Amino acid sequence: MALHMECLTTEHRVWRMSEFALTDAPRGANPYDPDCIAVDVTFTGPSGRSIAMPAFWYQGYARRLENGSETLGSEGAPGWRVRFTPTEPGTHRYRVTVREAGADSETAEGVIEVSSDDTQVGGKPDNAHGFVRVEPKEKRYFILDDGTPLPLLGECVCWHHAPGTYDYDAWFGKLAASGMNYARLWMWNVSFGIEFLAEERLNYNQERAWRLDYVLDLAGRQGIYIMLCLDYHGIFQVEPDMWGGNNWWPRHPYNAAQGGPCRTQNDFFALAEAKSLYRNRLRYLIGRYGAQPALMAWELFNEIDIPLRYLRPADVVAWHGEMGEWLHERDPYRHLVTTSVASYGSLPGLWGLNAMDLSQCHLYLDGVSLRQTPVAFIASLADQSHRDYGKPMVIGEFGTSFRGFNADKDPYHRGIHQALWGGLMGGSAGTAMPWWWESIHAADLYRLWTGLARFIEGTGFGSVAWRPAAAGQVENGATAPLETLAMTDGSKALVWVLDPRYAFPQGADQEGELVTEAETVVYGLPDGAYTVEWWDTRAGRVVETSRATCQGGRLRLTAIPFVVDVAARMIPAL
Repeated sequence: MALHMECLTTEHRVWRMSEFALTDAPRGANPYDPDCIAVDVTFTGPSGRSIAMPAFWYQGYARRLENGSETLGSEGAPGWRVRFTPTEPGTHRYRVTVREAGADSETAEGVIEVSSDDTQVGGKPDNAHGFVRVEPKEKRYFILDDGTPLPLLGECVCWHHAPGTYDYDAWFGKLAASGMNYARLWMWNVSFGIEFLAEERLNYNQERAWRLDYVLDLAGRQGIYIMLCLDYHGIFQVEPDMWGGNNWWPRHPYNAAQGGPCRTQNDFFALAEAKSLYRNRLRYLIGRYGAQPALMAWELFNEIDIPLRYLRPADVVAWHGEMGEWLHERDPYRHLVTTSVASYGSLPGLWGLNAMDLSQCHLYLDGVSLRQTPVAFIASLADQSHRDYGKPMVIGEFGTSFRGFNADKDPYHRGIHQALWGGLMGGSAGTAMPWWWESIHAADLYRLWTGLARFIEGTGFGSVAWRPAAAGQVENGATAPLETLAMTDGSKALVWVLDPRYAFPQGADQEGELVTEAETVVYGLPDGAYTVEWWDTRAGRVVETSRATCQGGRLRLTAIPFVVDVAARMIPAL
């Protein structure tokens, strides 16, 4: 029988992923090894633009929950699949090419029609906005293909527990309802990792791959964008850490002791054969997940600076440049590429790489010695990163402690609250992204994001014009000056003020005292009258409206009485 591409999607829409089964395509000696067999499909749109997608070997599953644990059962026969997201309406031609042992063996051609229904502009559904990009002018924030700003409000939800994908049904529902739009996942031996055991080398784990399919699809439906971390620091460690694990190197499939090519951990970054194995995995990931608009970024490593005692830093940096550029060249949808470090600046040269589209570090307050409040530190780090590299910066993990959720030392949850507001109002690309998601879910703390989401709603925050604004300190008689963070788009401004007596960890277990007659000054707005909305940051609502006048580029504000913190939106008065 002839090679055929069977459509599994009922209709094709711009910025909506379509899926096809390739029937009667040969399995080959190893469908995960493109040196044995490579199946590729090139789609060419009416404009002449072509998108080339690797096909991927697929096994379907059906899930069920039994006694609190997810069980997967095979569904259908395994076979080749290809995924494609149109970027324009109209007639698209496709060509399927099968190469076995480096020689073309079969081809097939056909057409698909991408809807141009006049009721949906450009053939795209109303809630489809395209892929995530770095805003191209100021490069501080992210935007979507249609220009929609994407200031990140989110958290880490890196792995599931016994309920498997059912965990994400619960978590993502809460995230979306609270106004969050971002989450971070890990591919590792606990969940989603497709190549973590010796028998998985070039034989990718299909159950974990299917679970990741499910979670990415769910994220897309909920309006949540995913940073996908492909590897983590524990794959190079040989001794258990404080958690009693994360010493994966003796079991890693690339380790020579497991039949792989690497005799040392550094061979992972320096050895040609190891790089080839890794690129094969990247090719599979592009084919399987690259057409998914909900995928925001490929994060190559979690905290790659932790195992540096086993590695040559220069090789690590060079590898990131090489693999990042390979992804940029091969990924037709040009997803963002990044990595992460536990300590900003620990790998000189890393963030200067063209292959790194954004910088990110992690911040656990009991693991660092800060000479300023956490809020001021995040703002200064965002400013330094943007000045040094001209890229968005994200605090990819945050915690008041790296040892645990620390609820007993933060009964009012001020550490998380301040990291969320300090991250977004301090000039980074989004909130700091808390760890300990299970504890956040158990305590139903999603409301901490809701107030911030409501505060920026309708302002266009995250578009090219938004930038940090100079602001004077708030004075409060007998107390120390209050911290002030301000953002402006040149015509309106957002301000957040914090009483440093309660800047975590200060006064964390104390009830807040009322602040009265506090003042601040915001600089750089056009002269004239402004309407000032004062917001309760926890409730996410306006509690009072007043007026203020900007004279000589200086707008002086008298804050309403508040406890711990308060925020204000200033717009030109009509």
